[in-house]
Amino acid sequence: MKDAFLNKLVKEVITKYPDSLKDVCIVVPNRRMILFLEKYLTANDIKTETFPKLIPINDFITELSGYEVAEPLTLVFELYETYKHFQPDETFDQFYPWGEIILSDYDLIDKNLVNARALYTGIKNIKELEQEFTLHLTEIESFKKFWESFSDEDISETKKKFTRIWELLGKTYDNFTESLREGKVAYEGLIYRNTAENIEEISDSIDVKIIFAGFNILSKAEMLIMKTLLKKGKAEIYWDTDKYYADDKKQEAGRFIRKNFTDLEIKKPEIKEDLLLTDEKKIDIYAVPLRAGQAKALGKLLNESFQSVDPEQTAIVLPDESLLLPLLSALPDMFTEINITMGYSLRNTSLYTLMELLKDMHTITASTGKDTLFGYRYVKDILEHPYIKSIDFDETIELTKKLDDTKRVYFNRELIMEQVEGELEAVDRIFKLIERTKDLFDYIEEIIEVIEKNVRGRKGRAKGFEIYQIEQFKKHIKDLKGLMAGFGDEIEPKTAWSILLKTLRSIKIPFTGAPLKGLQIMGVLETRGLDFENVYMLSMNEGTYPRTDLGKTFIPVGIRKAFGLPTFEDDDSGYAYNFYRLMQRARNFTIFYNSEVDELNQGERSRYIPQLEFELCRQNKKIDLNNYIVSAKADAPKLEKITIEKSDDIMERLKELEFSASRLNTYINCSLQFYFRCIAGLREPEDRDGIIDPRQFGNIVHNTLKRIYEDYIERDITPDDFPSLHSIIDEKLEEVFEIEFKGEDYLSGKNRLTRNIMKKLLGMILETDERTAPFSIRELEKGIDSEVTFPDGDTQVKLQGRLDRVDVCGGKVRIIDYKTGRVEWRHAQKEVSDQFYTEMFMEPRYSSLFQAYLYAYMYLKKNAGEKVQVGIYPIKKLSEGVTLLNNGKELTLDQMKGFEERLEKLFAEIFDRDTPFRQTTEEERCKYCDYKTICNRNL
Repeated sequence: MKDAFLNKLVKEVITKYPDSLKDVCIVVPNRRMILFLEKYLTANDIKTETFPKLIPINDFITELSGYEVAEPLTLVFELYETYKHFQPDETFDQFYPWGEIILSDYDLIDKNLVNARALYTGIKNIKELEQEFTLHLTEIESFKKFWESFSDEDISETKKKFTRIWELLGKTYDNFTESLREGKVAYEGLIYRNTAENIEEISDSIDVKIIFAGFNILSKAEMLIMKTLLKKGKAEIYWDTDKYYADDKKQEAGRFIRKNFTDLEIKKPEIKEDLLLTDEKKIDIYAVPLRAGQAKALGKLLNESFQSVDPEQTAIVLPDESLLLPLLSALPDMFTEINITMGYSLRNTSLYTLMELLKDMHTITASTGKDTLFGYRYVKDILEHPYIKSIDFDETIELTKKLDDTKRVYFNRELIMEQVEGELEAVDRIFKLIERTKDLFDYIEEIIEVIEKNVRGRKGRAKGFEIYQIEQFKKHIKDLKGLMAGFGDEIEPKTAWSILLKTLRSIKIPFTGAPLKGLQIMGVLETRGLDFENVYMLSMNEGTYPRTDLGKTFIPVGIRKAFGLPTFEDDDSGYAYNFYRLMQRARNFTIFYNSEVDELNQGERSRYIPQLEFELCRQNKKIDLNNYIVSAKADAPKLEKITIEKSDDIMERLKELEFSASRLNTYINCSLQFYFRCIAGLREPEDRDGIIDPRQFGNIVHNTLKRIYEDYIERDITPDDFPSLHSIIDEKLEEVFEIEFKGEDYLSGKNRLTRNIMKKLLGMILETDERTAPFSIRELEKGIDSEVTFPDGDTQVKLQGRLDRVDVCGGKVRIIDYKTGRVEWRHAQKEVSDQFYTEMFMEPRYSSLFQAYLYAYMYLKKNAGEKVQVGIYPIKKLSEGVTLLNNGKELTLDQMKGFEERLEKLFAEIFDRDTPFRQTTEEERCKYCDYKTICNRNL
């Protein structure tokens, strides 16, 4: 691109220093710009050996300082050693989660030349702050305002703790930075501070012309370095700006450019364009449903415009870098050369996913005595991970099945290995106990060794990249192992796991290939100083561009503002500059945003889109701006309705079935759902995570009530019996838990809370029953069966169920169903009628009532001469006691003829060979269905 900023810069430098380019040093914000500078120098016939020195700003300042940048983890360890002098009882495991935040704050303080002692001054020293430190009046007032809330006599314990920690951070800073200076190693911020504070002296040894180019937001350290070198005639600055935002004080994009001109006393900046208000541009804005939908829409657009797009003059910018893989999948095949500048994050690899699973398995454990137990869900996920399953495929599948069949929630190593047939190398290494941090790294290296051996034995094109990923893992794990070796057993394995995963997440694998050829895919910061004729920018939503977080910090906003540290407003100005600067020289600028509004309101388009529509376009009539709405269903294939005809096998299966209320309710809800669940036997994978689920909750409560009352069956229960009944709740609840969990440890975390809730509920049920006494119980948790005979007299259908409770109260028999779920109370007390029975057999919302009436029907068939009341005991409304249906009136078998007739009609439909199983037409019923993905009804 001939009019690109970097090309103009190169021409300017060549013209100015034609015979002394080697004595020039060009300093830029990032390394990506250096590649393009080299490209433009070559295009202008400059030989490599005569190139000026090209260097990013952080390397430039580090070279001037004479310091070395230390590894981040080394710095956290060093910081902890200093911190221990003041807090000797705090372990590294306690310190690590916030040690990195402290280090980040120190880095920010130093890059902005903030007086750390002043910043970490507490409430007692504000007068000292006014006298000793050269802060502006507004800074002192902001500082005072923050601490005002700490001056009350009744200051809270939380504020006292903050004050103590705050002052401690100041002491730690002083000792930590002094220690680093002595060793001539430091974090980047301290290197910036040292260089800025000594730049007068350092500048005397600089014997080349420094050219700073393409900068916008400058830290105070960078500002002081540039200002000193400018005044001494050692440097020049080239700004990449446009009059549209640089001259208009209302434009936030130019806020820091204007500030830089003032602070650096620049009257006529080099390379100031007037492009945004004068150039012809085509701006297309696409509203696309869903994040990944943007990648697909872009792929389609590139496919249609391939002939007119020069790949080397085209950039795809990803504010949300997680869209990289969806984008690569969506790009047309004709783009044979693609350069991905952001690299490929290790966190997106299958090996990283395995590391996360291993970490969860080892850190979320249970224990019985000295034995460590692994949760079933983690064991299963690891065995089904592609890397593990592919090593011994058949054997691993068989092992998973055996473990599944045990129905256990937790396993120790011995229980797992007992199920192994033969020798499974990966399994043997995975389920080892890790007692020390040193063991952790040996453990991981052993597992990766087995995986690498398996991958190297495969065939296929993808093998090379997988091996490259594995090699990167091995390198960084080895480095981390060496770093942590010095701490011995001071670091717990759980903390070591966290450090390991955080380190791996931060690593990106560079993609190979010619860096300047083909389509360019990059992150936002990598676009600085670069220009392209065609720009495609995705994820242009509020919260993504601009982002809305400053990262983790201990420095409150009030103190940040008082000391001139970066705020949200500063970040927003930086985002605005990057956006408009990238647009300056582009001919075609295409924006995509997610039009789907989620629970975090992420469907709001970025503020820069309306700015283009209502500000820039009104001032530059040469801009052709178009809005497009992409429909998610535009290219969706027409979905055929699913119907299952009743074959001979299906008819035989129906005859074998015993029909419960649950199965009949499933059929009423959706006959296809009934087929999937009851005929085909499709089941959602069992989630055995050791946490009591709603089904278990109901079973435990029911079975405990049975045990509590079992010695009182067929006898009158009076108020005098309830003290004894209350006294055995704990004992009976414990018995049921032991049976449900087969002796495993079940009282950890949430389960302990759930057990307490159950105990309270059982006590409340007894209190409610006591108010109803006297009564007698005939049956508890009693299985019941019945048959329905078709009018032809030959076909009989088996019914089965379980009566929660049959009691006699006030001389009346009551069929009571305990309910922990939702009940259609609006119709619960309706008197039975033909209309009511019809509704019950058609509407799923009556499922609780249907079950209660079905059990009453089955009971009356067994006890034909009796009358019964039908009741529901709602666990969620215990204080209301039993709610009697049918307005409290008793029912006889004769009065349930209408129910029986509809039951026979329902079975006639189920067994009618000419009536297939069909999807429900009421799609709202699909919302919580296990099979909605099969039906393509992902509501």
